[in-house]
This record gives sequence, structure tokens and C-alpha cells, in this order.
Amino acid sequence: MKPYHQYCPVAQALELVGDRWVLLVVRELLCGAHRFNDILRGVPRMPRSMLARRLEQLEETGLVEKNDHSNGPEYSLTDAGGALEEVLASLGLWARNHAHRQLREEEIDAGLLMWNIQRRIDETRAPEGDTLVRFDFLHRRRGVERYWLKIKRGVGELCPKNPGMEESLVIHTDARTLTEVWLGHREFGAAIDKRDIVIEGPTKLASTFPSWFLLNEFVELEGELQG
Repeated sequence: MKPYHQYCPVAQALELVGDRWVLLVVRELLCGAHRFNDILRGVPRMPRSMLARRLEQLEETGLVEKNDHSNGPEYSLTDAGGALEEVLASLGLWARNHAHRQLREEEIDAGLLMWNIQRRIDETRAPEGDTLVRFDFLHRRRGVERYWLKIKRGVGELCPKNPGMEESLVIHTDARTLTEVWLGHREFGAAIDKRDIVIEGPTKLASTFPSWFLLNEFVELEGELQG
């Protein structure tokens, strides 16, 4: 980024993190992504070459460090980079309070939603045994978009196909509905009551399913502030 030539700390900060995609890359690192492809899955519309440049830029500014391993490099935030967590939390809460708007169709992405959901499983509420949940997203033009979420010891793994397990539950919904629930704009129970989300499987397991997941981080932060 070209310098602003101002002594203002805001201008100085933007010279480091104001370029397109930079803060989203930091967000992914804060969410636990450390490998190149995992970071990219959190920003799927970002060109690979751009991600490579941004990671290099963040290294040069001292916000990210790269550690080479035999199976490929890993990226992690430095203390200075990690300190941006409060900045992103404040920015996200500001957006929820002052920049909220209806979700645009082009912002709804079932794959990205599932990638985020599998990182937010509540280990204290998820089933103890191995569990496989199939998500069928109905799309008006593309038909059904399907994902499998494997949960083992409270840790999620998103699968592009059935990993060879019996499906414990099948979820029928559309990407907009589940995104609105994930963002805290709709109640899970209300969506189920309206049959915008339909859960197939054993009654006892299906009844606990909504409690297995934590919502988007900003829903949690907003609740803490209101509490």
C-alpha cells in the first residue's frame, strides 16, 4: 500500500493492514488456519497468487511468521499480529450494529458456511462417539449441494464425500436459511418449526443437534456485551 504520509496512528495502521484481503487473512489465522490451503478455504474467492503475496507482505511487516516443515510451511501470527484480534472483534461488532443489511445472494456460499461451522463445534455438547452428518442444501438452479461433516471427540472434519461411515443424521435446508441461523439472524428452533430446516434421523439425536454448534463468533461477543 502506498503511504499516507501522515503521523496519525490510524493512517500508519492502514499502511500495514489496509490492503484488500489482509484482515481476512489475519481472521483466518486467528481462527486456527495455519496452512496455505486451509487459509484459502476461508477466503475462497481470493486468488492463490494474491494470498501468497499477502502472506509475504504480513511476514515483512512482522505480523506473521512462516515455519517450514517437511510437509509444507505453516503460518502463525506474531504477538503484534495476534493483537489484531481485538481490532477485528471491534470491527465485526461495529458492523453488526451499524452496517447490518440483508444478505446478498452472491454472499451466500454453502461451502464456506460449512467450513466455518466445522470449526465451531461445542465439544461439551457434541456426541461422544464418531458421528457423520450429511447436509443437503437445496439450490434453485444447481439442485442439491451436498457436504458431510464428521465429528470425532468434538472435532469436526468437513468431507466432500461420504468417508465410508453410516450417516447419523441428514439435514435438509438451503444455504440462506442456515447462514441466517449461523449469523444469529434467525433462531434454529424457529427455522425447524417452519421446516426451513428438516432433520432426518433418530429422534433423540436430532433433538440435540442444534446444540452441537456454537454460532458465529460475533454472535457470542455481542451476547457477552449485552449480558
